[in-house]
Amino acid sequence: KEEKKTAREMIRMVIDLNEKSFHGHTVVGCYTCHLGKERPALMAALPVPPIPPTKSEAEETAERKAYPAAKDVVAKYVTAIGGEAAAKKLASAPMTAKASRIGGNGQAMPIEVYRSGGKFMMRGTPAEGPAVAQMYGPEGGWMTGRQGVHAITGGDAATALASARAYEPFDGTLPEKARVVGKETIDGHETWIVGASIDEHTRQRLYFDATTGLVVRRVVSMDSLVGRLPTQTDFDDYRDAAGVKVPFTVRVASINGGQSATRKYTSIELGAPVDEKM
Repeated sequence: KEEKKTAREMIRMVIDLNEKSFHGHTVVGCYTCHLGKERPALMAALPVPPIPPTKSEAEETAERKAYPAAKDVVAKYVTAIGGEAAAKKLASAPMTAKASRIGGNGQAMPIEVYRSGGKFMMRGTPAEGPAVAQMYGPEGGWMTGRQGVHAITGGDAATALASARAYEPFDGTLPEKARVVGKETIDGHETWIVGASIDEHTRQRLYFDATTGLVVRRVVSMDSLVGRLPTQTDFDDYRDAAGVKVPFTVRVASINGGQSATRKYTSIELGAPVDEKM
């Protein structure tokens, strides 16, 4: 198939560019040139928008010195959600929740969500039926639906688990090397951006509301053969759940459209045990 042949050639080009020009680091990807279009643009579109003035090195250095320490930003967040005990509960306590899942097509489906011991389960009944259920964990998972029951293993299981974790609120845990990398306004919220590596090929940026301390956005990016792939989670409508302030509206945007959705929780319980057999 000619299109697949071309795609393989382009992937080889991306790999070669990063290997030869950027010491093996993922600096360029398919999106660098294509910007979501089938053919990259060869000429700049006119008129060219004005380029904003750049700051001098001295100005940038002075600005960075005024940034708060990442540990202080995170400490403010932990206080905002209820303190150290609340953060520990958020990180490790089982969770049972009810929500409405709104997909990219605008269709809503009532769902139940369960979390326990590093495993995640979601079940619901779409308008067209039948009932569906999905379970993901570190060692794999399973899915039931129109086509019966089947196991999820390998790369599919890892991708599904990462998708499930995208909906999880930030538990206040960051590596020591995390640092404040800038500030940005999101939906009227002035935020501090804290960047940190999750592992050698995965990075995250957390956007903390400078006033409330709460996280309003998280972006996780993973290196791949075609470049760096992002998943963005937006948090809103924080409410109390068993002494922990958690977001009741969570929006996830992914390059995989099927994984992009909004959850509007109607109830969240923290600490109630989840039946292992279920």
